[in-house]
Amino acid sequence: MTPLESLRRRAETLHLHGLLAHWPELADSTWVEPLLAWEEAERARRSLDGSSPSQQAQLCCNYRFLLKK
Repeated sequence: MTPLESLRRRAETLHLHGLLAHWPELADSTWVEPLLAWEEAERARRSLDGSSPSQQAQLCCNYRFLLKK
């Protein structure tokens, strides 16, 4: 697998559809690899936190509901 194929696979795994739609234009840009690394690191950090933004939003809604009682 070439380095560009590897980057594309990482983008596919991350579901970065906008990036993939313009892949031919920017695949060899110097910022693509750092962007993918940042996204992977942030997603790993969030998974270690144990909650996703949607789970956090649900907790917030539940808390507001409890305050209204």
